[in-house]
Amino acid sequence: MEPETEGAGPEDTDGAGPIKYACIFLPPLGLILYLLWKDERPKAASECGVSAQIGVATGLVMWLFQKC
Repeated sequence: MEPETEGAGPEDTDGAGPIKYACIFLPPLGLILYLLWKDERPKAASECGVSAQIGVATGLVMWLFQKC
């Protein structure tokens, strides 16, 4: 028999799924989802936040290369 752990419900283990890929192309969405989910779904919030950061960094690099 496995011991039960408090707070280890599906909301703690579920990731963001395909929505994290949308956050790469729409970084404000990632920020909003991070702020909404940071307490209820910390893993999904982290994935959306990281995806938004990747989107911002990629956009910045592309903008810099365009200016050169």
